[in-house]
Amino acid sequence: MYLRSYRLNNYRRLQDVHVELDSDISIFVGANNSGKTSATQAIQMFLSGSKERFSLYDFSARTWKILNALGQADPSNDHRALMPSISLDLWLEVRANDLYLVIPILPSSAWEGTQVGIRIEFATANAQLLLQKFREKRQEGLDRVAALPNGAGRYVPWPKNLTDYLEKELHREFEFKYSV
Repeated sequence: MYLRSYRLNNYRRLQDVHVELDSDISIFVGANNSGKTSATQAIQMFLSGSKERFSLYDFSARTWKILNALGQADPSNDHRALMPSISLDLWLEVRANDLYLVIPILPSSAWEGTQVGIRIEFATANAQLLLQKFREKRQEGLDRVAALPNGAGRYVPWPKNLTDYLEKELHREFEFKYSV
């Protein structure tokens, strides 16, 4: 059994990357800042099983815009909010003599393929609840500023936006999700 390919979504500069690997050896070649390190580091981060290794800065810049738009959107639509996540799809080539290694994760014993796909996703536990908590914290900050006798000047209380909130609360709000 070996890792045949993987797909990485929303990780740093890599919005949607598919990498095919050889069964023997694969070498990443490319210009500086083209994503070689990120493409390999992502696998290590996901397989560590530690969500504390992730930070908001591991999300692609495109997702930051989406997150902030969700934070500014009408709360009545929160139940439909699609929160961005970072995902890694691993495709394993499974030979007949290695089948015993993947049987526990197969959805059915009728499987007759040669590849098994596993998705690991760093995603929000509950998007609606996350948005609710963000809005409550935001309102608390605005209320404190409003209560100041001379106002706050140009000071903007924490959290300024949803990414500001997640920069501090990411590990409480996001978790690993697995699927085959």
